[in-house]
Amino acid sequence: MKVLVALLAIMAPAAIVLAQTGTAVEPQLPGEAQSSEPQPETSPDQLAALAWLELVDSGRYRESWEAAAELFRGQMPAEDWSRLVAGVRDPIGAMQSRRLQSSSAAASLPGAPDGDYMMLQFVSSFTNKERAQERVTLMREGDEWRVAGYYIR
Repeated sequence: MKVLVALLAIMAPAAIVLAQTGTAVEPQLPGEAQSSEPQPETSPDQLAALAWLELVDSGRYRESWEAAAELFRGQMPAEDWSRLVAGVRDPIGAMQSRRLQSSSAAASLPGAPDGDYMMLQFVSSFTNKERAQERVTLMREGDEWRVAGYYIR
């Protein structure tokens, strides 16, 4: 059964239909662990996404809500977010590997205020799901990048 769940604070179609550009994904063997630790050339938006994903990976769902963009937090209470993301992430198990597949920038997204946005797509592997796609939408708040949306399938 294919699991398709959208956990977005902004409109899901915006993250899906935007043109994506990036680097090719290197194949990995099942069970081959790769850290989600940032590489030296990792950009600030990627660092922010990886730090936020680490909160989700470690089951710290309320902290992930607290670390997210104001737009994200305004869409649902922390308790609802925690329950929703636990229902999706807990069954697929621990994160085994994650590679950035693509990233793209936008100045506006449907249903969101104009601003600086980055859409990152990762190919990920979990204990109970060999291949998943994660899309993380970030927005700049002041001098920081914060997660405004998360989508996994």
